[in-house]
Amino acid sequence: MLAYTRPALSRSTVGPCLVAALCLVALSAAVAPATSAAARRVVIENPTTIQALDSDSVPFQARASRGARVVTFWVDGRRRFIDRSAPWRFGSNGRLSLRRLANGEHRLKVRAWWRVRSRWVVRTAYKRVTIRRKVTPDSTPPPDPTPSTDTSNAGSDWGSAFEGSGFGEWSWWGQGDSSYTGLSTVDPADRGIPRLNGRSGRFQVTDSDAAAGRIHSKLYKYFHSGSGDRVNWRPTNVSGSYRAWYYLPTDYSVRPGKWVTPFQFKDQYWYTQRGGSEHSDPTWYLAFKNASDYGVSASRPDAPVAIVQHWKDWERGYRDYIYPGQRVPVPLGRWFEIRAEVYQGDRVEFYMDGKLVNVGRHSDYPVGNHHSLSFNWIFGIGNYTNSPSWLLADQAALRRR
Repeated sequence: MLAYTRPALSRSTVGPCLVAALCLVALSAAVAPATSAAARRVVIENPTTIQALDSDSVPFQARASRGARVVTFWVDGRRRFIDRSAPWRFGSNGRLSLRRLANGEHRLKVRAWWRVRSRWVVRTAYKRVTIRRKVTPDSTPPPDPTPSTDTSNAGSDWGSAFEGSGFGEWSWWGQGDSSYTGLSTVDPADRGIPRLNGRSGRFQVTDSDAAAGRIHSKLYKYFHSGSGDRVNWRPTNVSGSYRAWYYLPTDYSVRPGKWVTPFQFKDQYWYTQRGGSEHSDPTWYLAFKNASDYGVSASRPDAPVAIVQHWKDWERGYRDYIYPGQRVPVPLGRWFEIRAEVYQGDRVEFYMDGKLVNVGRHSDYPVGNHHSLSFNWIFGIGNYTNSPSWLLADQAALRRR
């Protein structure tokens, strides 16, 4: 029986065969669709540092592997745009406006989706960009640091001049509440600040305070009438002129996405007529916000702007969830007055330095006590904030109408 012997292949025969086989495999891979999830990727095309800007916008675009269906664009944790077709770019022109971004570091993110067989594959890319914008000093000369209008509380129905060492003129300043912080009375002159009267209230929230939830550096004054009965112990009319004076240092800032409530009204009420707990809700208030968040031209992107708000305005469908009206730059490095003219059941007019900021309408949200078991009308001032800072307040007063 003859045995079969496989012919031997010479080196010259193996080489061309192997090369041909490898070329065939490579060609197949090149023409075959990339279906594996590992083949998908997305990157951000954007500079990492933006220096001394002459423009108010920068490119914000993405590059994604073939077959991507959707790309979303995010800025500092908020989704800002969705693009559903290549080329993948932010907005209509692929540029990110810098009007609402303060100097410093910001986080950009893009997310891309592919459909692979029966499932979606998602890829995310991040990039941190640093904005270093030249700050142009205000062309307007700084105002006189001393107010030109009367700052005394003479003729008021109630007032607080902060002349003592405590806050006995107020009803509540966080007695026994560990979330309250940074309240003291000081002589402004000790800090190189012009006196408004004598001593002033100082309200401070530090970074460590905010991290621990201690954001209440504020005072409340309760106004009520009656003997304490849950039906009759209710202000009959809260109309009047409420005011307080403030001093914010020149470097005072509100961080992006944060807030300060320096001036507010609240309604306190019982849940039930026969027992149960009490509760209080804000009604109308003036807030400080970040200038760049609202596209306001100010001395710095993180400078404060004054905005009028009311409780639960985020449920009313307002643009930016804020009651419509002006966004007014807040004076820095000098004393200024915030005043509210309250007309119960009709309107509340907010003024800053004697200029109207906005009018809150009763038809939009109640002005005055409005719960059936209301028993306190509350006036509050201070530095209630999640943006660490300090400020001074003085000469708070009420003149009834």
